[in-house]
Amino acid sequence: MKPLTFALPFLLLCACVTSAASVDVIGIQPSVQNARIVVLMDGEPQNGVHLTVTTTDGQPKVSLVTDSRGLVRLPTLAPGNYCVIASVAPPTRRSEICLAISRRHGKRKFSLILVPAPLPPPTFDEKLQAAERTRPGERVRQLAGVVQDPLGAVIGHTQIEVMPCGSRDLAHAGKAVTDDAGRFTYPLEPGSYTVIFKAAGFETNILVFDVAPDARESHVVVKMEVGAITE
Repeated sequence: MKPLTFALPFLLLCACVTSAASVDVIGIQPSVQNARIVVLMDGEPQNGVHLTVTTTDGQPKVSLVTDSRGLVRLPTLAPGNYCVIASVAPPTRRSEICLAISRRHGKRKFSLILVPAPLPPPTFDEKLQAAERTRPGERVRQLAGVVQDPLGAVIGHTQIEVMPCGSRDLAHAGKAVTDDAGRFTYPLEPGSYTVIFKAAGFETNILVFDVAPDARESHVVVKMEVGAITE
């Protein structure tokens, strides 16, 4: 329970923006009207930082800018839940807090600590380019094997797309699906191929295989990481 106790203040301080239209609220702190917020970076108050106040479903309400002391005072808002997002660039740093504003109860002052914003996940094209830069790919006698999750459980009904390495011709890619036991076989002539694996609840996995009659491997194990499919 100690790690959870250590992490709880941070989770209460921050919420994550999942898109321009919504805020994923992890923790909401009680606040009175017209609370003050100080924005810090490396322990120092930050002047001129832009803050946006939104509803928890991402609707913007007001924009503010910190003064020379790194402070802003929230305007009078209708009682309810709001998120305050501070950001500066470059380099991009941000911090967020969500407040339950009421007329009487709650804190009067809060701190936002600017930290480096997480990098966005790679796009499908970026993952495709990265996979093809790993050439030569894994040498196999045939494209056959099994798809598994990180713990080794098989993943049935995984969508598979096959195309010559470097062609990027998704419109004419060959297609296959793993069976209930996660197994697949796709006959190919010798050559290099980019193979895309997609399964609900898992990140898209893109691999390069070199099919050659003299290869030692005839059966591959494809591991899928938990996450969202990359389109």
